[in-house]
Amino acid sequence: MSDSPVVLLCTDLMMTSSVSGAASAAGRKFQTIGDVSALSTCDAEALILIDLSTAGLDIARAAETLSERQRQAAIVYGPHVHVARFEAARAAGFPTVIARGQFANTLQALVGSVPHSE
Repeated sequence: MSDSPVVLLCTDLMMTSSVSGAASAAGRKFQTIGDVSALSTCDAEALILIDLSTAGLDIARAAETLSERQRQAAIVYGPHVHVARFEAARAAGFPTVIARGQFANTLQALVGSVPHSE
């Protein structure tokens, strides 16, 4: 189990509740943010989760705001039909981009895992 916080960039209250519960069950602190600019204040070891459906999200700016380690450990998710957003996230340097359904189905395992360090 990790002491690092879980940070969720999302405005969906139902998903926020789900991630908060998973973080709590894993014994991790949880923080939700609704704007890319708040990423700059994240703990360097935080597990960062980004919802591609967040209104006004600039995924390239999000990538620029995070360190290389944070980008590599981040999990970006969204509706599987938003192919262009998935491609933009990968192009911005996020290697883990998954469908919302997969994210929701594996949430406990994702949040319970320890982010890798470089």
